[in-house]
Amino acid sequence: MPKGKRLNTDEIAKIEVLRKIGFSNCHIARKIGRSEGVIKNFFKKGQKYGIKKKTKGNTKLSAVLKGRI
Repeated sequence: MPKGKRLNTDEIAKIEVLRKIGFSNCHIARKIGRSEGVIKNFFKKGQKYGIKKKTKGNTKLSAVLKGRI
C-alpha cells in the first residue's frame, strides 16, 4: 500500500502552533485535514520527520555463511 504525502512546511507550522496552544492530536488532525497517525508520528519523530531510514540492503550470503567465513 503506498504511503501518503509528507507534511509540507505550512502544515508543520500549523501543527506546531496548535500544539503550543494545547490542542490534542485528534483536534489538530481535523483542523489540517490529515490523519491522527500522521500527527502522532510527526511528534514521535521530531526533527527526524521526513528523513528516510537507511537499510542494510540485500546480502547474498546468509548469516550462517557469513559466520563461517
